[in-house]
Amino acid sequence: MSAFDVSPTRLRIKKVARRLAIGLGRTLNATGATGARCDGSVRVLTYHRFGQDGLDPCCLDPQSFEMQLEWLSEHANVLSPEQFSAAMSGVSRAPPDSVLITIDDGHWSVASHALPALDRRGFKALLFVCPLLVPAESDGEQPDPDLRFMSWKELASAVSGGHTIAPHGYSHRSLGRLPLAQAILEIEQARSALQTHLGVHGPFFSFPFGTRADHSEALAFALAERGFRYCFTASHGRCLPRSQSVLLPRIKIEGGNERDLFPHIVRGCIDHWRFIDHTLYFLQQRGRM
Repeated sequence: MSAFDVSPTRLRIKKVARRLAIGLGRTLNATGATGARCDGSVRVLTYHRFGQDGLDPCCLDPQSFEMQLEWLSEHANVLSPEQFSAAMSGVSRAPPDSVLITIDDGHWSVASHALPALDRRGFKALLFVCPLLVPAESDGEQPDPDLRFMSWKELASAVSGGHTIAPHGYSHRSLGRLPLAQAILEIEQARSALQTHLGVHGPFFSFPFGTRADHSEALAFALAERGFRYCFTASHGRCLPRSQSVLLPRIKIEGGNERDLFPHIVRGCIDHWRFIDHTLYFLQQRGRM
């Protein structure tokens, strides 16, 4: 087992629960309860790692990722981070079935698998990284692939390729479980490191883990004061233009899901999972990236 694997029993229960939830969502979708497709909203998809690990829900096999991107290219509108910002601020209107692709943690497989697949289709992703986890050099000698992260050189190459890099905290600790002053220090450290190494600073941020226990309104206010307009959590749902809060939902795309589920996820059939996110978040597994 890798450092990120879950037990087979827990994984089966989760997959069954998600499939049932998507089935319910399809019924709600038929009644229009999951949100109109032409309301200017955007669903933000979250990926993590890419590879062959059937027990890691955060690891998606590259072939499935390729198939998902191909489906998106034919049936959805993939926005760049800049287009997403314009849609959320009201500068432009997002077309139906708009999505933004985000990838958390900066795992080495993002550079080896995900970015080439995105580049082949001209898709621009938003990559969230923790500066403390970035190695000084990518020498390829780290023994455990699960513990490898993109180097500053690889991140700079992603930026030059048109992708956006933004902070995911500094050390991947839960900011909501830290004293406020310490959490703000992590935010400042992350922003400063990205400016120093990559020369980037933008309006995007994502909370490590992202459950309801991992962020707060006080942190949202502190982020807004520092120019972060779009702060992503792990709560499911769609992002609406001109939202009054900087805290925005995302939809996790997990490995091991049957491929027929992905189109329904993109079209809002898992949005109502936010009820679980908001009420049973204390049951959600933490301690994994």
